[in-house]
Amino acid sequence: MSLLQDYQRWIANARAAGRPLAGYSCPHCGQAIETLRPSPDVEPFDSLTTCPHCQQLHFKVVWSNGRVQTTTGTGAIHTSQEVTA
Repeated sequence: MSLLQDYQRWIANARAAGRPLAGYSCPHCGQAIETLRPSPDVEPFDSLTTCPHCQQLHFKVVWSNGRVQTTTGTGAIHTSQEVTA
């Protein structure tokens, strides 16, 4: 199974379970990505992640309000306010 197929299956399961998601664009290829949002009572999530579309690495920080910041390691920071159910 490909990374994209794994990602799509994982997101479908998260949606079916009613998990809160945040959406953002990959800082490399611009494709839409969804990720889990932390609950309001915990610190933001941060992780080094791989885009399921272009398979490039980027670092992301996700807040409970759906805000997502990403960086590719070049110093440029990208912020998304897009919130998904």
